[in-house]
Amino acid sequence: MMQSPRYALAALALASGILLTSAVPSQGQGAFQNPPVPKAYAASIEEQGGVYDGPVAAYVARVGDRVATAAGRGGQCGFHVINSTVVNAFTSPPGCHVYITRGLLSVINSEAELAGTLGHEIGHVNANHADKRQNRTLITGLGAWCSGPSPSRTPSPRSHRKWVS
Repeated sequence: MMQSPRYALAALALASGILLTSAVPSQGQGAFQNPPVPKAYAASIEEQGGVYDGPVAAYVARVGDRVATAAGRGGQCGFHVINSTVVNAFTSPPGCHVYITRGLLSVINSEAELAGTLGHEIGHVNANHADKRQNRTLITGLGAWCSGPSPSRTPSPRSHRKWVS
């Protein structure tokens, strides 16, 4: 029997509430501190629906930190839930910031699936994909600027003859 997305999200929220009350050390005992969204990306995140806070977000951050620790990035990553129904997860520089939408959380059926999704995104961070993409965009833009107008905008020899003749 297929479960509705609302049921799955409610189950995730319930599970996170249980874990919050039973497995979280007090702030003085080394609890994970989720870093905020980088200021450079805050406006973009707001355009996508903003950050979703609460027990579900805290649960995602804890699962994410366990995955990040296994990937050698314990305590270095921020995990953020975006208030959007779009099914997506992504990362942003600088450092390690992983975003997952409420839409994707609604179709995830287990903590293992959540960990797999977050691990996939941490893999992008470890491979430095976001920084490479940002640098490639910058280099492409600089190359276009340095080379001047594109060939399609420069007059062809044929069109030039029409003007000269």
